[in-house]
Amino acid sequence: MVMYNSPSHRGSTPQKQVPDGPIAGFAALIESSASEDWQKRITALEELVRAIPDGSTYLNGTAWYNTPKTLCHLVSPVSELIKDPRSSVVRRVCGALGDLFRKCQSDARLFFKDLMPSILAVHGQTVQVIRQAVQAMVLEAIPEVPCKSVMPIWMDRLKDKSPAVRDACSLYLGHALEYWTEEGYLTDEIWIQVGNCLLKAMRDPSPTVRKHAKTALVHMQHRHPNRWKTLQNDPSGPAASDNKLKRWLQTLGNSDEAEELSIASKYTYNSDSRF
Repeated sequence: MVMYNSPSHRGSTPQKQVPDGPIAGFAALIESSASEDWQKRITALEELVRAIPDGSTYLNGTAWYNTPKTLCHLVSPVSELIKDPRSSVVRRVCGALGDLFRKCQSDARLFFKDLMPSILAVHGQTVQVIRQAVQAMVLEAIPEVPCKSVMPIWMDRLKDKSPAVRDACSLYLGHALEYWTEEGYLTDEIWIQVGNCLLKAMRDPSPTVRKHAKTALVHMQHRHPNRWKTLQNDPSGPAASDNKLKRWLQTLGNSDEAEELSIASKYTYNSDSRF
């Protein structure tokens, strides 16, 4: 039986192995082929995703595609593909991933979370057309794949040195708050934690980060007024000791001070404080 190692999680427990099958065959092909063989590699991914059935057929039985832990074995080979410097390759990878997330939905939640560091690494590069393709794929995936465990990654990376990474994380956090609406899925604690993180982002030097953060906070104020009040009155939140931020919060950013919130303070993206 052919075996290969799964991606490790935080480098702690020993790596598990997955038996020979569609994912193992795909991973072996990626390992044994050079990046110049991109046509063969992309075709293999597309064929793998096409093998995932739609609708009621998908739910009939337990297979590699509806087992969350098994899907995680796709992280390493897909990461190599999505980091390819050719935009044509990344666009096709994103197309295949979009289909996978649409078909697998919540079963792909662990794969989505474990793939996110590679996705954010792509955002850190300078080719805009590639970043746009990846961003479009993630925005389409978020409504299909509820995955609150990915939110701490976005929150942490809002301190990244790359403005493009911070732009993406602020956008993804707001998109998740808008679409992960199942009752009880995002607890009050999560809402307040993410809300305070977005308040800190209002001090970010990137206007795009501030724009995405403000949009998410406006959504919270309109759709979740009780949580908004809790955020306003949080004694441990960033606004509690930042008067300008507190005034901005009280007026929901509709003041002339809004554009000045990027002025450096202890709440900027490179702070040592934890979200």
